[in-house]
Amino acid sequence: DLEKFFKIKVQDQIFVTGKIDRVDDMGDGVIRIIDYKTGKKPDDKQLSKSLQLSIYTMAAMEPSLYNKPIGKIELTFYYLQNNESVTVAKNLDDIENTRTALVEQVHKIQQANYEPKVGPHCDFCPFRSEE
Repeated sequence: DLEKFFKIKVQDQIFVTGKIDRVDDMGDGVIRIIDYKTGKKPDDKQLSKSLQLSIYTMAAMEPSLYNKPIGKIELTFYYLQNNESVTVAKNLDDIENTRTALVEQVHKIQQANYEPKVGPHCDFCPFRSEE
């Protein structure tokens, strides 16, 4: 698949949608999820904490998408700048931690309880406070 759309239920009224760049059938029931990156490769610690790949794993596990057990999902970032790929493994604890983090972030957003990261994009932000 290319640009595969997904919508997953994280909790009762919390859904996450997105698109996976590429999904390859590797045989023996294994799929490889590939996300293309144009920037530089971060260090291994940052890669292992990738929220994006955890969400893609959650999507691939969904019965309505690929219905794969976690052991049959390979996750790869492909860095176009230097033609380097990095494969990252996720486990069920990672997925549960991701689910918890997503729910917490949604609740913070709903309560407007978060610290903004000020930048040029703030001029267009609907949450911008009146001065």
